[in-house]
Amino acid sequence: MLSLRSPDFAKVDYVEDCMIDYKELELMASEWLAGGPNLLADVDGDSQVDFKDYAILADMWLDEQM
Repeated sequence: MLSLRSPDFAKVDYVEDCMIDYKELELMASEWLAGGPNLLADVDGDSQVDFKDYAILADMWLDEQM
């Protein structure tokens, strides 16, 4: 259920399917190195999709898989 996600999990579950998987990675790839407001894959909130966002996504993905 979307309402039961932790705030940290919700940041990287931007496809809103309660899973962190290839759907998030695909969306991140489509916004890669983009800048500006309202980017779904901008997890760290710096208005740019870059390795910082990928690191956060990867960390959550690994936590979920273990």
